[in-house]
Amino acid sequence: MIHQDADYVVHLGDYIYEYGTGGAAIGRQPSKMAEIASLDDYRRRYDQYRTDVDLVSMHQNLPIIAIWDDHETANNDWKAGSSNSNDSIETGGCAYSNGTVCFSDRQVHAKRAYFEWIPIRQVDLADEARIWRDFRFGNLLDIYALDTRYAFHAGR
Repeated sequence: MIHQDADYVVHLGDYIYEYGTGGAAIGRQPSKMAEIASLDDYRRRYDQYRTDVDLVSMHQNLPIIAIWDDHETANNDWKAGSSNSNDSIETGGCAYSNGTVCFSDRQVHAKRAYFEWIPIRQVDLADEARIWRDFRFGNLLDIYALDTRYAFHAGR
């Protein structure tokens, strides 16, 4: 249901969850019964979320000011890993709990799917993953959408 007095939506992250379980109590069991990691996995998860009629209506009727948080990639992620995966010397350079993908690759997959599914424009053509930006609403309001979790640079 869209409120008639809303002009836009501010979304502060965790648009999707990467888990392979949960959601059954509300009829939203993840389509893949394993934690997602590949580009195809992330695309399918966004596709599944977009079957929600209220979410579809929101995107059809209102612009969104969005910023990502950890679950767009993995639980408690940071620039070199997450709670169950990382790219570090201690792990030999690449470790992921299901052995399918390095975290740095997983991060690239997650961010690419995010930009494919969330209707925001690319901020800096030289930095494909830059998401921090600001919005000014006359002299009434300034909104700063910040990526404070980690500095992500594709291909680095």
